[in-house]
Parts: sequence; structure tokens; C-alpha cells
Amino acid sequence: MKKSLFCAWILSGVMAACGGDTQPDCEEGERRCSGNVMVVCSGGAYVVQEDCAASGKTCEEPVGAEPLCVGAG
Repeated sequence: MKKSLFCAWILSGVMAACGGDTQPDCEEGERRCSGNVMVVCSGGAYVVQEDCAASGKTCEEPVGAEPLCVGAG
């Protein structure tokens, strides 16, 4: 009985230490380049907004401005 309680206590400690992170990876609406793909924060994670390379463009992040796809295409 004591062994079972000890194992349950250890397991609960491990589970608590592995608890989910409640902090989002990004701020809602935040945009950035990930290679030649423009991504936007939605629901706490980055999702693809536009694949710049698909139209022959590159994703650039001008200082103080939103990222954008630039180039021929």
C-alpha cells in the first residue's frame, strides 16, 4: 500500500512539472517572416498568412514596419 501511494505521489509530481505552458508563443495579430513565408499570430501560435516564394517574391521585414512580400511576381 505504501509503495502504491509513493508511486502515485511521484507520478503526480512528474505530471505537475510537465504541465502545459499557458503563455502564448506570440501576440495576437503579430506578423513576421519565417524564411520566405509571412506568418501571423492567431490563437497564440504563428500560422501562414502568405507564401511569398509561391509568387516569386521574398518576405522582408523593414525596420519599424510590417513584413511584406517584395520582388517580381
